[in-house]
Amino acid sequence: MLFAAVWVPTLTILILTFNPAVTATLSFWSGLAFWAFHVVLLLPLLMWFQTIVDGGLVSFQLPPLLHFTITAFCVSVVFAPVSIFLDVVFEPVGDLGPSPSVVSILTDEIWSIFLPTFCVWLLVNSARLQNLSVPLALQENPENTGGSEAPEEASEESRDHTETSIEQAFWAKIPRELGRDVVSLTSEQHYLHVATTRGRTFILFPLKRAMSALSGKEGVQIHRSHWVALPHVKGLVRDAETVSVLLSTGEKRPVSRRNQTEVKELLDRRDQC
Repeated sequence: MLFAAVWVPTLTILILTFNPAVTATLSFWSGLAFWAFHVVLLLPLLMWFQTIVDGGLVSFQLPPLLHFTITAFCVSVVFAPVSIFLDVVFEPVGDLGPSPSVVSILTDEIWSIFLPTFCVWLLVNSARLQNLSVPLALQENPENTGGSEAPEEASEESRDHTETSIEQAFWAKIPRELGRDVVSLTSEQHYLHVATTRGRTFILFPLKRAMSALSGKEGVQIHRSHWVALPHVKGLVRDAETVSVLLSTGEKRPVSRRNQTEVKELLDRRDQC
């Protein structure tokens, strides 16, 4: 995975440059291995727990920073025994005197892990945090005007009391000026790019939950990371071995091989109606 390939060496080298006291007595290569093990094990845990936290708390509409805090704490609790094991294997510190209790060791380890873990996870997500919920206007496209909604229609939908809590949580994150005529969804880890006929935004929301919120709309998941609204699909585009859908916004979204037949059938059926 490109994400891990970039961040594992970056974080490991960054930690080594600070020459932490805990590994000051180790050789360069031992210190490199010690911190590399930490980073390699921590990153997947952080990604996994972030997905769980985002999915479990999506209805509460909590700020992203609180999501990261909860994730970092949960990972610290789970990772503490592993960290202690690595300390024993590498022996980065000498004899600390009388052995404290197991509970005391675990508690100290959790708190010693929490702050660095939180800071690392915040660093990894810093670029995405800056873009969260910032609407970006699409360029003027005459083909987009046919699919846009009138303000009256948007206000009528906003008063629809049949929405589920997931729908409410989803739409609460979408700026009103973007309307509700969604063109496509694109997931990026636990974030989501949402494109409408009026613009786009970047939110903290799982793709599966977003598709559930849009279950009343005519759409299809064309790739594990992409969902598109069928009314905004102009057709299929083939480029060498790649198949994509061309959207009314002029953008393209890739179609996975296993979904190509289904997407083609849906488009053929739509065009026949």
